Amino acid sequence: EEEELIEKVALQGASFKADLETLSAKYPDLVQEIRGRGYFLAMSMKVPCGDFVTALREGGLIVVPAGGDSVRMLPPLNATKGDISEALGIIAKTLSTFPTAPKP
Repeated sequence: EEEELIEKVALQGASFKADLETLSAKYPDLVQEIRGRGYFLAMSMKVPCGDFVTALREGGLIVVPAGGDSVRMLPPLNATKGDISEALGIIAKTLSTFPTAPKP
């Protein structure tokens, strides 16, 4: 049972990261990079991460700031594909409405 959980997290985490990287490519003015492994993932932001964390929380997703410019995502190990999909939807919606950093 433990091995199945580890395998599930590895597979779903890789898919989650790939989907976040797709969003990163779609919003290059907001997201610098996606890093991490399994469910322990972070989005490095080009905008103030505290504001982005607040916007995600207002959208219904609990995340935390990490390292100054990053947003840490750490779903529970028993998260389903539906949970991850819902989180991605909230992230995508927030990115689509979030103001970009001013150009110098």
